Amino acid sequence: MFLNDAKGIIIGHYSQFRFLEWMLITTEQIKAARMMVGWSQAQLSEYSGVPHSTLKRIESKKGPLQANARTAWTIQETLEKAGILFLSADDEAGAGVRLAIGYREE
Repeated sequence: MFLNDAKGIIIGHYSQFRFLEWMLITTEQIKAARMMVGWSQAQLSEYSGVPHSTLKRIESKKGPLQANARTAWTIQETLEKAGILFLSADDEAGAGVRLAIGYREE
């Protein structure tokens, strides 16, 4: 199955290419997303299953997320399920996060 992305480019099956998206997120986005949903590192660890020590190490660095594929995907997916939308950097602005409509801090 092939899908059109937002720019009309044909990409392969979504599940095969999903890993490309997590490579673009940054540690700053992880921290901002966590704050946006009102979670501590311990809570994100609990909800995602990623060890707290790993989250501390990841968040202590700046820039692109430095983690193995499974860890990066798990963190991103957990935050997305909480309503976070990860925004890629473009020519006008850096990477960011937004809270989807209908979600709020719990």
